[in-house]
Amino acid sequence: MKKSIDIDQISPADLKVLAEIKKRKEDVWGNICKQTCIDVNSPKTVVMPKRHWGWSAGIAAALAAVLALGVFVFVQSPKIDTVEKCSHSFAATNDRSVGMLEDASVVCLAQGTAFGYEFTEDERIVVMKGLASFDVKRDENRPFIVRLQDRGAEITVLGTSFVVENVDGRDKCGVRVKSGNVRLTTPLETVDLKYGERAIVSGTAIEKRAIRETANGDWAADKLDLRGATLGEVVDELMSLYPEIKRVKDSENLVEEKRDILVTSKFEKETMDKVLKELSLHYGIKIEFDGESLILSR
Repeated sequence: MKKSIDIDQISPADLKVLAEIKKRKEDVWGNICKQTCIDVNSPKTVVMPKRHWGWSAGIAAALAAVLALGVFVFVQSPKIDTVEKCSHSFAATNDRSVGMLEDASVVCLAQGTAFGYEFTEDERIVVMKGLASFDVKRDENRPFIVRLQDRGAEITVLGTSFVVENVDGRDKCGVRVKSGNVRLTTPLETVDLKYGERAIVSGTAIEKRAIRETANGDWAADKLDLRGATLGEVVDELMSLYPEIKRVKDSENLVEEKRDILVTSKFEKETMDKVLKELSLHYGIKIEFDGESLILSR
């Protein structure tokens, strides 16, 4: 018996499920057609002959096996979510290593960044762990997807430039948009970002922030403009510029204590040691790096 359904009463979530079911059925049918040389546009019904029952049973068994194989292939197809699963992968041995991908997109990698990519006719997939700057060649038919290994988050663009922070050892990751638009997705949330915005991912939660012109670092160009920035913004930008900083230690809550003091400094191609010494003089405190942590103390 067929049941009539008022489509206006179906929730968006249920519609999404129905669309997914339809897609899976189409994928399974495509697998059957590919393996049995059936026209993919033919009716999805196999008419069995009324005679020769032994032969009909054999055909039915073969089709059942193909159908089972089609479902197995769809469900078990591994998602490319680690660098090792990509057909092309490598680790950057030099700081700010620049390379061009086969679609003419340009990527700049921090030393030690693990990077892999897999391009198909339908999409361009990149998996990375570390710090990287992207200038993506626009392609309306093939989205460019950056998967942040071990974070469960991914970034989707058509063509734009942005910086991705997925540094091993940090409890957060993020993306900073330099031009165009970016979509950041976690298992529980999706956020659209545009030029002048960034997002910080902690677990599956996304925090959207505006990039102040007075506190703006360009990691790929090795520039750090802190004019008008608070100490909290300075610390944030230092972590964006130096991937070797894993965490910040501020046991005396100096970020809050010095929040009314604004920086007047601008750096270009300077060592971290020189930057920290100048900032220490400006704030009248010690700002040091011990190999893993940025330490603020009196």
